[in-house]
Amino acid sequence: MRAIPRQVTSALHADVLWSMGHTGKGVRVAIFDTGLPQNHPHFRHVRDRSNWTDEKSLEDGLGHGTFVAGVIASSSECLGFAPDSDLYIFRVFTNSQVSYTSWFLDAFNYAILKRINVLNLSIGGPDFLDQPFVDKVWELTANGVIMVSAIGNDGPLYGTLNNPADMMDVIGVGGINFEEEVARFSSRGMTTWELPAGYGRVKPDIVTYGSGVRGSALHGGCRSLSGTSVASPVVAGAVTLLLGAVDHAHINPASMKQALMDSAQRLGGANIFEQGSGKLDLLRAFHMLNTYKPQATLSPGVIDFTDCPYFWPYCSQPMYYAALPVTVNVTLLNGMGVTGRIVGKPTWHPYLQHNGQFLEVSVSYPSTLWPWSGYLAVSLAVAREGRSFTGVAQGHLTLTISSPTSSSSGGETLQSQVHLPIKVSVVPTPPRHRRILWDQFHNLRYPAGYFPRDNLRMKNDPLDWNGDHVHTNFRDMYNSLRSNGYFVEVLGSPFTCFDATQYGALLLVDSEEEFFPDEISKLKLDVEERGLSLVVFADWYNSEVMKKIKFYDENTRQWWMPDTEVLEGEMTVSDHKIHFASGTAIARFPQDGSLLARDLNDQGSEVVNGGTTELQDVPILGLYQTPNDGGKIAVYGDSNCLDSAHMLRDCFWLLDTLLQHVTSSSSPPSLTFSQHIRTPPTSLPQRMEGNRLHLYSRVLDPQDSARTRLPPPCPHLIWAKPRPINSSVPRETRSLRVLCWRGKEGRGQRAGPISCSWVWRQFWCSWFGGLAADVLARRRAAADPAAPAASSGRRRRARGVRATPYSTSGRRRDAQVAPSTDFLWDFTPTTNQLEFMKDAVDKTWHLHHVSPLWQLSTTPSALSEHSHSLSSLLSQVSRVPNELKTSVKVVKSIGLDGSDGLKISATKNVKNKDVVMLEAFLCRLGRVDRVQSGFTSLPLLLSRGPQTLSSQLHLWLQTSFDCHVSPHTLDAQDLSLLVGQFATAEKTSGRGLGGVQMVYKTTPTVTQQGLSTVSVALPYSSVVGAWERAGDTDTSRRTGFVEVLEQHVKRQLGLKLQTMSLLRVSTPVLHAEATGRIKFTTEEPIIQVLSVLQSRHF
Repeated sequence: MRAIPRQVTSALHADVLWSMGHTGKGVRVAIFDTGLPQNHPHFRHVRDRSNWTDEKSLEDGLGHGTFVAGVIASSSECLGFAPDSDLYIFRVFTNSQVSYTSWFLDAFNYAILKRINVLNLSIGGPDFLDQPFVDKVWELTANGVIMVSAIGNDGPLYGTLNNPADMMDVIGVGGINFEEEVARFSSRGMTTWELPAGYGRVKPDIVTYGSGVRGSALHGGCRSLSGTSVASPVVAGAVTLLLGAVDHAHINPASMKQALMDSAQRLGGANIFEQGSGKLDLLRAFHMLNTYKPQATLSPGVIDFTDCPYFWPYCSQPMYYAALPVTVNVTLLNGMGVTGRIVGKPTWHPYLQHNGQFLEVSVSYPSTLWPWSGYLAVSLAVAREGRSFTGVAQGHLTLTISSPTSSSSGGETLQSQVHLPIKVSVVPTPPRHRRILWDQFHNLRYPAGYFPRDNLRMKNDPLDWNGDHVHTNFRDMYNSLRSNGYFVEVLGSPFTCFDATQYGALLLVDSEEEFFPDEISKLKLDVEERGLSLVVFADWYNSEVMKKIKFYDENTRQWWMPDTEVLEGEMTVSDHKIHFASGTAIARFPQDGSLLARDLNDQGSEVVNGGTTELQDVPILGLYQTPNDGGKIAVYGDSNCLDSAHMLRDCFWLLDTLLQHVTSSSSPPSLTFSQHIRTPPTSLPQRMEGNRLHLYSRVLDPQDSARTRLPPPCPHLIWAKPRPINSSVPRETRSLRVLCWRGKEGRGQRAGPISCSWVWRQFWCSWFGGLAADVLARRRAAADPAAPAASSGRRRRARGVRATPYSTSGRRRDAQVAPSTDFLWDFTPTTNQLEFMKDAVDKTWHLHHVSPLWQLSTTPSALSEHSHSLSSLLSQVSRVPNELKTSVKVVKSIGLDGSDGLKISATKNVKNKDVVMLEAFLCRLGRVDRVQSGFTSLPLLLSRGPQTLSSQLHLWLQTSFDCHVSPHTLDAQDLSLLVGQFATAEKTSGRGLGGVQMVYKTTPTVTQQGLSTVSVALPYSSVVGAWERAGDTDTSRRTGFVEVLEQHVKRQLGLKLQTMSLLRVSTPVLHAEATGRIKFTTEEPIIQVLSVLQSRHF
C-alpha cells in the first residue's frame, strides 16, 4: 500500500493554534504568482484577484499559484495554515512563465494601497542590481509588509541565492525534506552583493519543509510539489497564522523575522549557509511573539570559529598573525522601528582569561538602519602578540541601537543594547609555502554585465553569476586545498595591496577583469625578485563566439553581448582523465618554458559555423622557472574543472600538483614532460568592438575603454580600542541566547539550542559538566596510573566556571573522591545553603552568582541488569563512560503538544543523580544521534522533614530531560503498548475518550529512607477540555475514566497500586484546553517498576 503523504500543517503543529481559535482571520495575504481559478473549493476568503501581465486572464493556467495559495490558506483536503485569512491574488506570470520588472512594480504599488500584511514571492532571480525592483521591495517592507520569498532551487551549489530573498528585510526561505535534511535543490549562501571587497551575508534566514509537500491542485483535490517555492508559502502561511494569533502592536517585518529565526531549530550536519538559523518551529515562534518586546538582534548572534560544521567556512581554517583580515558580515535586525542608528561606536571587550588580547577587531556599519535592518561588518585579525599562540581567543562586541518611536510627537526613542560573542581558533603563522592567495578582485560576474558560463554546453544556465569565490562555486576546490594542508586567503583588492613575501603562490582562476599597469609591474617584481609563484587557470575568450551568443533582453530592450579560440575535449595527463570544457590555448610562452600539448576540438568553430574541427598539438599547460631562482609560473587553459558549477570532472589533483611544483625546489614526477614545444606565432586576443566591459570594470575608465582608472586605495582598517574584561564569565554576556553545547556533528545529527536561559545553561552545562569531567578524570587516573594527569596535579576546570567546590565562606574544601566501580553525587548542604538555593530557584537570575556549595562523594552500587543500553542513541557523544551508557533507559512517548518523542530516565536501583550526570555529558561533550536535547523543566526541589530542615537532607535536583525526535519518525502504531491499551479501552467503554495522548513519566519519591516508593505520572491532553466543551460536568465520568485506567495499569504492569487519582493542572501557554495527570503510587521496589516499564517499551 502507498503511504498517504504527511500534511505540512500537521508536521508543524498548526492544529495546536487552530484549537485555540487562531486561523489567520483578518490577515491580508498577497500571493504574487500565476493566479488562482475562480470559485476554487479550497478557499473561503478570496478578497481580490488582479492580473498584471499582458494576457487578458485572471485564471491560473499552470497551477503553481493555486498550489502556493493552498499551502497558505486552503480550508479543506490538503489544509493550509491560515484558512480564514483574506487572500489577494496577484497574477504576475503568464502561462509561458514570463514576467517583467515593470509588472512587479505596478503590482507592488497596488499591494501597498491594499494594506497587505504578508506577501509571498515564490519567485526570484540572480539580478540583485535590478535597482527599481530592489527599491520597491524596500518600500514595501518600510510600509509594514512582511515579505517572504524563496531562496532558489539552484542547490547544492553555493552562491546561488535569488533576489529578493537575499535582501536583509526579506525572510529568505530554504527547503528541507521530511527527513530533516536540507534539500539538495535548495540554494546555498553566501550573498554576493558584497564581493569582491567584502564578504557575503548569511542566507537563507530559515528553512522548512519544501520536498513532497501537499497542496491544492488546479481544479480541486491535492497534489505534491517540491522546491523552495513550496517552502516559501509554508513560512508565509505560518507567518499569517501567527499574525492572527498574537497582538499586532509590536509585530513588524523585523520582529516577525526575529521571532522565526530565534525560535528556529538547528539541523545537524548542515552549515549556516545551508540552513541559516535552522528549521521553522511554529509553536516556539508563537510563544516568542507572545512575550516579544521591541529590540534589536544580530544574525548570526554568535561568531564562533570553533563550531563546525555549522560555522563553515569560518571554522574550516584557523586564524594566524599576518593573514589578511577575516570579515563576518552580520545582519542587524531592528524590531523597534523602520529606521534606526547605532549610537556611538561598538565596543570590543577581549576576555583576558580567554586570550582575547590576541585578537584585533574592526567594525563597519551604515549610518542609518533602513528598512528594519542593517549590516555589521566585523573584521578580525590576530595581533602581533599572538604570532606564536595556539589556542582559542574570545571576547565580545557591545553596541547600542537607537530607534525613534512610531509616535510623531514627543521625539522619544527606544534603545536596545546587543552583545556579539566572538570565539576564534588561533595557530602560529604557517610557513610561506603553505599559504595561498586567491585573487577575487579580478573576477567579474552577472549582474550587472553579461558574463557567460565558462562551459558553453550549459545552455540552460548561460550566466556566470555565482561569485567565483572560494566559498561559493569554488567551494569544493577550497575544501581540497584545506585537506591538503594549504591555508587560503582571499584578496579583494588590487595586487598593489598585498605583501608577496608572505605567500607561496598567487592563484588566478577565470579572471575576467583587466589589470592595472601598476599591478602588472608589481606582480613582475613579486615573481622575479620576491619569490612569489603564480598559478593561472584561465578560460576562453573569442570575439567571434561572443558575437554568436549575444541575445536580445526583452526586459531591458537591449542586445546583450559577452563582455569577456574556445576548445574542448577529453585527454589524459599523468594517468588522470581531464575534461577540457570550453577552454583556451596558450598564445605566448617563454622559449625556455615547458609546454604540454593535446589534440582538442575547436568548439568556437562549432558555435560560429556549425561544424566540428579537430586541432592538433594545442598547448594547454605551461611551466616556467624565472631566472635567478625567482618564483615559478604554471598556466592551464581551463578553469571549469575547478568550478563546481556544471563541473564534469574535477582536476583538484592537478591544482595540488602544480602548487607542489611552484612552491618546492623540484618538479613532481607527474609533471615531467616528454616533449618541449613552442607556441606558434599567434596574435593576442582583442576586445570585441562594441563590448561594454568598461561599464562594469573596476579597472577600465567608464568613459573611455582604452584607458584605465587610477588604482583604488588599499583597505585600511581602524582597529577598535579594546576594553578588556579580566573575568572568565563576563557579566555583560550572561543574558545572551547561545547554544548550550558544542560537539562533533555528522550526517544525520541534529544540533539545536536548548530552550533555557543563559543563566540555566551556565549553571547546568558549565558547572555540572565541569564537575563531572573532573570526577571522571580522577577516576580514570585512579583506574589507570598511565593515564595523563591534570597539569600541576590540580583539577581540570570547566570553561568559564570554577570546578573546585567551595564553602559559603569562599574557602576551599577538599573533595573526597574515592575510586569505585560506580559513582554518584551526594549533596549534603547546610540549612543555610538549602535556604539560599531555594531563593535562587525563586529568582533564577541569582543563579549565576552561586558557587558550588557541596562536596562530591561516591557510593558503590551495581548497575541494574534491566538497564537499557544507549549505545545507539549516544553513539556520537564523545568520552561518555560506559557506566553512563548503561545506566539509563529510553522510552517512547507523546508530549502534551502531541509530538512524538523519546524520554530518558534512570534505571539504577539507587538515587537518580545519574540523570543529572547524563545531562551534563550531553550538554558539554556532544549531541545525541538524530535527536534534539532540551530541558523541559529545571526546578530545584528541596526534600524537607517535618517543618525543620536537617543538614543531612538531600538537595534533590529533579529534571525532566526530553529528547524529542522528528514527529514524522513515529506514527500511532509505534506508540507504547500502554497508551494503545488506554485508547482501546476508552473506545470500547463508550466514554468518548479514544485516542487520548499520554506519556509515562517515572518520578522516584525522595524519602528519609531512600528511594523506596515510586509515582508514575500519566499526563494527558485535552481530556478535561473535551468534557467542558461538550457541556458534560458529570464527575462520575471522570471517576469512571480513572477506574478504567487503574484496571489497565494493574493488568499491564502487574504492580500493587497504592493510589490512583486524576489531577487537574494549569493550562500551558500553547494549549487551549486544560490538561491533567493521572498519578499512581506503589510500594514496589523502584527497580521492579522501572524494569516493568522498560519491558513495555514505553
